[in-house]
Amino acid sequence: MESNMNIQYAWEPSAFEGHSFPASESEKIDTTEHEQEERPSKSLFEQYGTNEPYTESVDPSYHWDPETIFKLMTGPSTNFYVGPQGVHCTIPKRLLYHFSDYTRVCLEGHFSEADANAIWLSDVDPDIFQWLWQWLYNGKLNVHRLHHWNWKIGRGERLEQVCQVLCRVHILGERLFFDTRLLVNSVQRQLDAVIEEAKAFEEYMPLTPKAVEEFLLNSAPVQYGGGMSWASPSLRPSVLRHLCDFQFCTTVEFLDYVECFERDGAFGVEIMGFLASELKWAVNRWEEQIDSPVDVRERKKQLAEEEGSSQCLTMRVKTRQGAWLALRYIPTFAGCITIDFRAYSRCFEIDGEFAAGIMHYMAQELLWIVEMWGEERGSTVDVAAEKEEEARIAQEESDLQHMVDKIIRRDGWS
Repeated sequence: MESNMNIQYAWEPSAFEGHSFPASESEKIDTTEHEQEERPSKSLFEQYGTNEPYTESVDPSYHWDPETIFKLMTGPSTNFYVGPQGVHCTIPKRLLYHFSDYTRVCLEGHFSEADANAIWLSDVDPDIFQWLWQWLYNGKLNVHRLHHWNWKIGRGERLEQVCQVLCRVHILGERLFFDTRLLVNSVQRQLDAVIEEAKAFEEYMPLTPKAVEEFLLNSAPVQYGGGMSWASPSLRPSVLRHLCDFQFCTTVEFLDYVECFERDGAFGVEIMGFLASELKWAVNRWEEQIDSPVDVRERKKQLAEEEGSSQCLTMRVKTRQGAWLALRYIPTFAGCITIDFRAYSRCFEIDGEFAAGIMHYMAQELLWIVEMWGEERGSTVDVAAEKEEEARIAQEESDLQHMVDKIIRRDGWS
């Protein structure tokens, strides 16, 4: 048990080097008869260290208190063979089952894994598995501290490495059907912290196109239904929440994400949907402040006439000009806010540059609207501040309405 407990204080990857994994059932030392003397009271190990699966209910929200974790760490273990070389690891079954129902089914059902008491993960990086193994034992996943170790590379590259590790740990957790305590409470929260840190230091988005493509290929799909839940165990909504950001969408080069759009056209559709909602929000907010309707098409036409140009829209050079001519209605303000882009997801998978071109136009249109809005009101528009102000007003109105409803119910008014 000593090797199991030491891991609680070691989170660096170097701490795993030469570290003995928990002993398997066959390696346990038999207790001789003369050692089993009567004692005043039973120890925790004597009380819970049986070969039977732990059946006493454990609060799923526990915070790794010593007694509970000791209960889960005793009893039989199962074997994991990780990576092409088959690196051998063992994990107590009770501990594993507490977080993953999938492994319980595999190892207790009528499957080859149950017969061999082993799970093979030949395509998983052993280093990634060790992060998961560490989290099981102490409830901590301090991957975000990686960027403090290697000062030979820049901050941006270090944050990219941390994001890549977190994404791969999340994908492995999804594969083994770990619950939200790992996926949401640990991995996704740390991913949020790393990206917010990058924003604070004005670094570029640490979620690189390569990392996004990897999670699109391996992360679980999401059934959206009536809307998207940011608390989904899938990594997709969490990543989209960071990519669907005004600052990111108006500064990123979408052509770098062409392979991502071709991998999953629905991914591009989500970003287009966000940009369309931002366009509508900006125009509505503009109209509210000037107290008059805004016709984007007429304003662009007027601006073009003032500049002595008859061309209102400038589109990128495209190799497939026919696609632009056939769908020329899309790259217009009216097209962007009215078209259901889901119908074109297959088109984006066939031609990722087509999706990137539309997103580029929508981002430029959004910037133009914000710029014109600022010129008309005489001050630069801070989109983040405008949204915070709008949310504050909406919250105050909601609180006021709640107070009125409470008074009506108390006094019995009709």
